[in-house]
Amino acid sequence: MAKKSSSSLKKGMTFSGTQVMLFVLAFAAVGAVAIWQSLAAPHKNTATTSGTATLSVSPNPASVGDKVNFAGCGYAVMPITLKITNAAGYSQAYAVGMWSSGCMDTAYWPAAAAGTYTVSTYQKSSTATNATDVLKASTTLTVQ
Repeated sequence: MAKKSSSSLKKGMTFSGTQVMLFVLAFAAVGAVAIWQSLAAPHKNTATTSGTATLSVSPNPASVGDKVNFAGCGYAVMPITLKITNAAGYSQAYAVGMWSSGCMDTAYWPAAAAGTYTVSTYQKSSTATNATDVLKASTTLTVQ
């Protein structure tokens, strides 16, 4: 009969190998979260954001089935939310990355239905957990 391996910290306290491994993994996870949070901390924004953020849509007007591209600059270097709202008020929202220049990463949307859409970009007021969404730019898209 094989003896089960265990570790003891104090007399009478015995831990199995599985318990020790879970303890080590828990500490590793806490360390990983701390490192991630320090990397996600706000960094100095190198983008020029003194002007107004821009948002362009092309093609506009678009045809049903077209791949509609979105572009814009003048944002802080943090992700934005691109919100597409139809005339009935239904909306779709997408997270879009930002380049260090303050310009949007590539973003497109397949135009599925004809109509007039409002396309808006929002960005957090700061990196704090209680930050609010701020409207940065808005335009209209027509799909025929």
